[in-house]
Amino acid sequence: MPSLRPQAYNNSLEKMKAQVAAHKPVSVNVMLDGWSAFHHGYLGVIITYIHDGQRYYICIGVIPFDESHTAVALAAWLKELLDSWRITGVTNVITSDTAANMKALMRYIHVDGCTQVNTDTKCDCFEWGACICHVLNLVVQKDVMSGVMIARLIEDCKEIALLHNTSNTFAAAVRKAQIEVQGRTEDQCLVIKNDVKTRWNSTFLMLARLLELKGAVEHLQEHEHWGEKMPYLTAGNWQLMQRLVTVLTDFHEATEMLSSRNASIAEVKWDCPLIS
Repeated sequence: MPSLRPQAYNNSLEKMKAQVAAHKPVSVNVMLDGWSAFHHGYLGVIITYIHDGQRYYICIGVIPFDESHTAVALAAWLKELLDSWRITGVTNVITSDTAANMKALMRYIHVDGCTQVNTDTKCDCFEWGACICHVLNLVVQKDVMSGVMIARLIEDCKEIALLHNTSNTFAAAVRKAQIEVQGRTEDQCLVIKNDVKTRWNSTFLMLARLLELKGAVEHLQEHEHWGEKMPYLTAGNWQLMQRLVTVLTDFHEATEMLSSRNASIAEVKWDCPLIS
């Protein structure tokens, strides 16, 4: 079976290329996403265009990218990929995160015959757009969660979540407290969600879940055994957590909406409260 995978991949690839060629799109938007995992770099490229009133959303490449993630290397790889799909000349907007190398690649990617090759300024071959979800992530990380009191609160909550997810006895104690203190049945009991460093949404989900388990957590804070093993959340901590979740709810909903395949910036209604 493994020997059939390359053939299946190549067959699918040629079919998708034939579809794009048949549609003859006059305007293509490109979205880039780069990341690192297990000591390897990866770069993914998705294109979107409209044909006969329908939006098409196609992943045209996801490959290991172990060369230096410089703007020059990124631009060379992207140009080769777009050329292989014969869409370089109709590509208008390239969207990526706001990392310096992603923004800088716009100075090094050109259509054939461009007169601005080897210059230090961005040419007019393509427009660059910042990924709105990435911008929202930066806003949350740098402007909402960077306060000293908020950062300390998040660290305390992470410690509680870590204890819950590494100690079966503590997890059992949380379930028991939900049943005895919060009146939940066994089937209604919730778990404390972990925070993931690379996704701010996970911090929001962790805090929101702790608010749902406030009664159980407060009960365990007073427990002779568990009270010594977990950070103590004061009434002020819970109030700050509630305000923080209220603010982050709008960011979370906007991120979820904009992450969908058919997302449109016009769909986002922004009415974000402030932490006071």
